[in-house]
This record gives sequence, C-alpha cells and structure tokens, in this order.
Amino acid sequence: MKSRLAILLMVAITIFALIVSGCAPKAEPAPAPTTAPTTAPAPAPEQEVIKWKMQSSWGGGLLQELATGFASRVTELSNGRLEIECFTGGSIVGAFEVLDATSAGTLDCYHSWPGYWLGTIPSSPFFGGDSAFASSQVPWITWMYHGGQELWLEAYQEKGYNIGTVQCLGLRAPEVFAWSNVPLVKLDDFEGLTFRVSGYWAEVFKELGASVVTLPGSEVLPALERGTIDATEWGVMNEDWDVGLQDVTDYAVLTAFRQAFPTFDLGVNQDSWDALSPDLQQLVKTVAQEYTYWYLTEGTYRDVMILKKLEGAVTITVLDKEVPTEMYRLMGEVYDKIGAEDPMTAKAVASAKAFQDQYNYYAEKMFPYVIK
Repeated sequence: MKSRLAILLMVAITIFALIVSGCAPKAEPAPAPTTAPTTAPAPAPEQEVIKWKMQSSWGGGLLQELATGFASRVTELSNGRLEIECFTGGSIVGAFEVLDATSAGTLDCYHSWPGYWLGTIPSSPFFGGDSAFASSQVPWITWMYHGGQELWLEAYQEKGYNIGTVQCLGLRAPEVFAWSNVPLVKLDDFEGLTFRVSGYWAEVFKELGASVVTLPGSEVLPALERGTIDATEWGVMNEDWDVGLQDVTDYAVLTAFRQAFPTFDLGVNQDSWDALSPDLQQLVKTVAQEYTYWYLTEGTYRDVMILKKLEGAVTITVLDKEVPTEMYRLMGEVYDKIGAEDPMTAKAVASAKAFQDQYNYYAEKMFPYVIK
C-alpha cells in the first residue's frame, strides 16, 4: 500500500512540474549585436614633391651620362619625392658658373670638376685629383670617404659659398698624360715644348722649360693641326678618342700620374639641402657613391676596350721614371707655396698624405710583388 502511494506521489509531482514549465513565459532570443556606423577612411596626405634644378659643366659624353644618371636614379629611388632635372653645361648658366649659381640659389645643385674654382678656392684642384704625391683610386677614394669630403665642404664654406654638402660624384680612370706631335720620354724632352695645360700643373711644366699655353677645348685640335702647340693634356683614353685627338697627333703618352685619379663634385645649395628630410639626404649621398663607382668601372672598361685600336692610330710612348718623380717633387713645391698662404690647402694635403703613407705601408705588406 505504501509503495503505491509513493508512486502516485512521484507522478503527481512530475505532472505539476510540467504544467508550471509550460506556463512560464518563453525567453526572448538575445538581440543581435548592433554594428557601429562606419565612416569613410580619411584620404592619405598628398606626398610632398621637391623639385631640383641641376646643371653640369659638360656638353655631353660620359661625364654628362654620369650627371644625368645620378639625377634619374635619385628621382627613381625616392619614388618621386625628390625630382632632379639635370641640364647640360650652358643651359641655364655658363659651364664654369655652376658653383656661383648654386650658391646663389639659381641652381639647387651642380656637377663639375673642382679644379675650375682655383681662383677663389686654392685647395680645389687638390680635391679634384691634382695630387702632389703618387696615389691611385682605392686609397684616394678611401680618404675621401673618411674625412676628405668633410674638408672639401669646409674649403667651400670658409670662402663664403652657400653650399650645404659636397659629395664625390665621379672618380675615373687615369688620364692620358699627353697627346703630342713630338716624342716625350725624358725630362729634356720638355725643354722648349709648347704645351697646353691648366691648373697647378702649368707651374710644373714651366719649371721643366716648357712654354705653357691656355686654350679653350674648342681650339685645341686646330692648334695641334697648325703646329701652334706641340702637345696637350685632355682626358681619359676613350673620351680623347671620341674627340679625335688621335687624328691630329702622332704620339700618346700613357704614363698615368698627372690626373691619375680625377675626381668630380656634386655641390648642393645650403637651403635646398636643409629642406630635405634625413632619409632623402642619405639617399643623395648613397646614389652619389653608386654613380662614382659606375663611372670608374664604365670608364675603365671603355679604356681597356679601346687601347688596341689606339695603338693602331698613334705611337704609344712611356715616360722614364725620372719624369713623374721630378714632377711630383715640383708639384710638392707648388702646394707648399700655396699652403703657406691658404691653410686649408696645407690641411687637405697633409691629411691625404698621412693616410697615403699608412696605405703605402699596408700595401707593401699585402702586395710585396707583382704577379703576372
């Protein structure tokens, strides 16, 4: 009896629970989350574009390829943030007025050879490779990148030029020592020679007994043809060939020491330089280095490829060792006189010579003999 009552009680409780749950209000589904209203993204700020005018001292040739290539490369790698338009010599100002024009702000930058400024910057030919001692491309450019360029800029600024940076833009293969209609081998061969040469080397040739003549480039070939001059300096082998010097001379003196490592400069107006962000300033420096190496290797390759052709056109002569030895001694005297009046010249020569002496010690250990 008791068990039946227990069973009936459990059934009643179950039925009551079902009735209560059925009468309870049904839970409403949770509302779907609302999304915040979206706003259109703000437009990206318009990229600032800096435009520079650059002029070289060149009318064409490999040097103009160097200047134009540098300008185009900076424009490309900056993604158009710095656009450099490069003009040939004479397009905006005279070919030898680019430093003054850059300082004044007529140009943002220029490409030239620093020796052209010797009238106002006595040390400038030295920075251009008119050295008073034997060197070569590797130690010279190493010194440039480890103190030389800073001195170079200091030399310009102390003379009042409004220049923010000076970068080496172009180091080339050795120039042909001379193109001549008389053989040049010994020191005595320079006595009475009429030689077209410029810069501080003119003083050296005078000391050797030569009559020095200064002529613009356009007059050199006619002067050689008429016999007005006996010999001339010019440039590197492949550029000289393009000019046609082999057609108006009998001899090419290839001994490399006068302008054995010609160096060219990029100068930038101070205000234009200061307007660049640090990353663009670094880009300009990096591309200048890139194209300095390009010019050296491209020019060297062209010279190597043209030498055999040159040998078929003129007689190749080599100077006796006494000639460069004496000429370097005389050039040292020239720089001593200039340095006595211009401390920057003395400072630059001493700095470069100190590094060259260290390099010579290194080279004697690393290259004790020549292997062919």
